[in-house]
Amino acid sequence: MYSIFGGSPQFHKYFHINNLRNVEAMIRSIFLDSNSVFVFEPRDFITEEFGRRSQTYFSILYAISTGRTKVSDIASITDIKATSMQSYLYELKDILNLIVYELPVTKKNNKIDKKGIYKLSDNYMDFWFSKFYPIINQFELGNYNGVVNLLIESIDSIVPHKFEEICRELIVYMNNQKHSILPFSIQQIGRWWGKNNSGIEGKNQEEIDIAALNEDKKSVIFGECKWTNRPVDVPVYDDLKRKSASVQWNNDNRNEYFILFSKSGFTDKLKDIAEQDKVLLFDLKKIEDILRNTE
Repeated sequence: MYSIFGGSPQFHKYFHINNLRNVEAMIRSIFLDSNSVFVFEPRDFITEEFGRRSQTYFSILYAISTGRTKVSDIASITDIKATSMQSYLYELKDILNLIVYELPVTKKNNKIDKKGIYKLSDNYMDFWFSKFYPIINQFELGNYNGVVNLLIESIDSIVPHKFEEICRELIVYMNNQKHSILPFSIQQIGRWWGKNNSGIEGKNQEEIDIAALNEDKKSVIFGECKWTNRPVDVPVYDDLKRKSASVQWNNDNRNEYFILFSKSGFTDKLKDIAEQDKVLLFDLKKIEDILRNTE
């Protein structure tokens, strides 16, 4: 539910008022109920804000929602030159708060940088532009069930990416607890991406789902989030350690810790290694227990 509709009270109220059972029923209700106000809400909002210019902003939001997150990539599928893109992005980011600008967490400032990426800030807007907008013409032609079935089929491709965001939020939540189980107090948290320094052929870029920093203590937590149907095994941990070596941040004098999140738990072999290496492991049950029991 959160991956598709975010934390907006209006969606959760709709869910409970209509006695819906799950996210699939929620999608069917929103897109098939003639009384639903959410079907065209993103389109109507953009049209109201930008009028005749709205098609340009539709193209930009669609581009970002489908993974074209850098300015050059956004420009490549719109009619806007990369050098002219910033004014449009400014309106979407600073005026309407529809997108956010993100840098690798180890970057020292938030200025526009070639490594920076843009993301939609609202989960439903992200879902609408990435999955519904490309087939909106089918919906308007009356192919309602066909469109809804495609939207439901898309859920599995969306949740893994949103799970990363949930895990980062969980770390912040734990960091704010009086008796935190984290190894140190976190000052910054985000993602990291950059050049690979391991020399492995075919690996030019690396990404790490979670990097949580404490500059004063020269300490960092590297984390990986896996929304898969198989228990996470040792190679995932080994790969995370390998990738962490590419992160240029206090390399000569830092304390490294590792954390793994998994939908389907962990193999016994990984549990043994994690206990030895003091790696924090979180499956869904442990996440639920933390949210229920921490104070």
